[in-house]
Amino acid sequence: NAAGSDFSVSCERGCASARVTVTYSMVQKKYVNNGDLTITFGAGIVAPINPLFVAPATGNFHLKSKSGHYTPTGLVIDAVSSRLLAKADPAGVSNLDPACAGNRSELGAYGNNAEASCVP
Repeated sequence: NAAGSDFSVSCERGCASARVTVTYSMVQKKYVNNGDLTITFGAGIVAPINPLFVAPATGNFHLKSKSGHYTPTGLVIDAVSSRLLAKADPAGVSNLDPACAGNRSELGAYGNNAEASCVP
């Protein structure tokens, strides 16, 4: 990440033919442009927030959910739910566990994965 932004772009040649579009992501729309390359921000952009990971310090990047996040021994109910649940592209592939996670994947490491957190 660039200081104060999520992207830093540059282009030395062929920039006119390059296109960068970011959709369905949690990113800042501000970016550093060191050339003629432009980033277009499309649908589904979530402003940076605390994603509410279960335990990032120990490498657990599952999203917290009042309906339960995945553990190898079963779901654990959280007091809060991440705003990133069910925020992936609605036209994309749905989660592998639609009974828990619904028909729209989460943004994050476990989107469209059997370890996705449950949608409250």
